Amino acid sequence: MRWIIFISLFLVFATGATFARYSSFDTCRWLVVDTASTYSLPETAAMARARADLLVHGVIDPNGLDCLYAWWRVRRHVS
Repeated sequence: MRWIIFISLFLVFATGATFARYSSFDTCRWLVVDTASTYSLPETAAMARARADLLVHGVIDPNGLDCLYAWWRVRRHVS
């Protein structure tokens, strides 16, 4: 029973932290925000850079999963 409470609290905390950082649950928004902060770009330039990265990887019409993979590539670049 304790594990269920712990996992529930963790999920609530993680959801709140994600929304506090990105103001959205859209993974394409996450990609733009982190690209802008990683490369010190304004959001419009970060959006263009993210779109170009998706096109280089063969994604013409990105869905949430495509943006999640691209976001992970940006996050991996930071570390």
